[in-house]
Amino acid sequence: SASSPGIQARLVEKGQREIRLLPNGVDLQAFSRPKGDAAMPPDLAAIPEPRLGDVGSLHPQVDFGLVAKIAEARPTWHVVLVGGSPTLRDSVAEAELRVCRALPNVHFLGEKSKDEVPQYVSRMNVNLMLYRLAAGTWINSVYPLKLHEYLAVGRPIVSADVPAVREFRDVVRIASGLPDWIAAIEDALATGGKGSPEARHAVAAANTWDARVQQLERWLIQGLASVTSTSIK
Repeated sequence: SASSPGIQARLVEKGQREIRLLPNGVDLQAFSRPKGDAAMPPDLAAIPEPRLGDVGSLHPQVDFGLVAKIAEARPTWHVVLVGGSPTLRDSVAEAELRVCRALPNVHFLGEKSKDEVPQYVSRMNVNLMLYRLAAGTWINSVYPLKLHEYLAVGRPIVSADVPAVREFRDVVRIASGLPDWIAAIEDALATGGKGSPEARHAVAAANTWDARVQQLERWLIQGLASVTSTSIK
C-alpha cells in the first residue's frame, strides 16, 4: 500500500502491479479533547494572538522564505513553529531560517511529545502547512500526517498546494504566492476560513487510524480468500 496518490502512482509505474492507497490518519480521541482539559502550554501562552501554527519537523521543505515574508508583511501576526530542527544541509533553507530566527514575531518552540502536540494545535488561531513546493521534490507526493490532526481540532487551515490536500479544499484553504497566503490567513482570522469547525472535525472522524486498520484488515481478508480459492481450484 501507499500513503499518498503520488507515491501510489510512482510504485505502480515502477512495479507494474496493484498498489492500494492507505493514507495517513488521526488519533481522533487525542485531538478532539476540549482544550480546557489541560493547561495552556506556558511557552505558547507567552505568545500573543493571533497565532499561526505549523507543527512538524523543520526540514528543508518548510518554506522558511515564505514564513519570513508573512511575518514581515504582518508584524502583529505571530508565526509559531513547533518541531525539531534537524541539520538542514541546504544553503537556501539555512539562510531563510536565519532570517526567520531574527524576526520578533516568528517563534520556535522546539520538539514536543505526541501527547503535547494536541494542546498546541488546538490553541492556534490558524493552522498552516507551509511546504516549499518545487518540481521533482518528495513533498509533492506527501500526504501530510498533520492534515487530519489539524482537521480534528476544528481550527481554520491554510495549506500550500500539495496535491494530496486538494480533495479537502472544502475544509482547507489552499494558497499559492505571498498575496494569496496573506489573503487566506486574513480570511481565516476574520471569518473562520473554509468550512466550519464541525465540518473539519467530521472529515477527520472519517479518517481515523482505526478506519485505516479496518480497511487494511478487509484487504487482508480478501487476499486470504483469494489465495484459498486459488488453492482449492
